[in-house]
Amino acid sequence: MNELSTDPRALSGTEPETFGDHMRLWRRIRGLSQLQLSVRADVSSRHVSFLESGRSKPSRPMVDTLADALDIPLRARNPILMAAGFAPVYRETSLDEPDARHIRHLLDMVLKGAEPFPALVVDRHWNVLMTNAGGALMLSAAGGEGASDVRGLNMVDVILAPGPMRDLIVNWDEVVNDLLKRVRREADHAGDDTVLNRMLALLPEGWKPPRRDTTDVPLVIPEINPQTIERYQRKGIIASPGGSTIPLLVSLFPLHQEKTLKRIILSTYQPVSSQGKENIERLSS
Repeated sequence: MNELSTDPRALSGTEPETFGDHMRLWRRIRGLSQLQLSVRADVSSRHVSFLESGRSKPSRPMVDTLADALDIPLRARNPILMAAGFAPVYRETSLDEPDARHIRHLLDMVLKGAEPFPALVVDRHWNVLMTNAGGALMLSAAGGEGASDVRGLNMVDVILAPGPMRDLIVNWDEVVNDLLKRVRREADHAGDDTVLNRMLALLPEGWKPPRRDTTDVPLVIPEINPQTIERYQRKGIIASPGGSTIPLLVSLFPLHQEKTLKRIILSTYQPVSSQGKENIERLSS
């Protein structure tokens, strides 16, 4: 058995049926009591109790209030709305659909702007959706040949499973440790431990994360959260996204505010030495 385990607050596998079932499930995922939820939602704990037991029926605004207080992802809210007797209102749009053409075009520009270095777009399960030429070259080591072949590869499998790609990552332990932290955060937020369980199953038996000093460094994104720079004095260091990430975030932030765009995963890979740069350019020629 691997010494790592999934978060105990993850989904139990039991499909909730009533509105109260959904509330109890998401409270458990968030680690909240009825009282803590009532404080977050600014409603009485008695009302929360009545809603969970079925003694009271939620209004449409109350469904939104509790979902916001529990930070429930939009894709998970339709079943809750239907359990409460309301019509679903959120839809999940594929990047291949016409309605997503503007986002797809923007992502394509970012991918091309990263050339000749690898850049990928993956879905919430880390399946490759889009890639530039550099990304296709990098992933060809995982068994694909060209952008059409690598689309659909799973990056968790590519990075963790024994094979040529894993052998090419010099600091594999550090990469996997960072990836594991990110996947845990995503599982906690989404209430979906599918990727986390997949990752834990692929880790070598007895693997332990490397020890590394943690620093409290603010991530500052111009035009979005400049106020976080105030935390600079704690460590005397700030972090800022790469050159391709900043324009993407500045462009997407209005869509996030107006169109409920929640998340985009875009991975770029930069060389850490002049030899790495020369090798990428040689592969591209």
